[in-house]
Amino acid sequence: MAEYKHGEMDIEVQTRTYEGFIRYTTWAVVAILVVLILLAIFAR
Repeated sequence: MAEYKHGEMDIEVQTRTYEGFIRYTTWAVVAILVVLILLAIFAR
């Protein structure tokens, strides 16, 4: 088995995936808030 050395693994793909997840989650929360606000205003 290969020796493990802390900090030498390439994590570029994981970093991009995480950033994409955060970006998607942020937009989803904003969209949900907009829908809720519109429902509060117009759904009577």
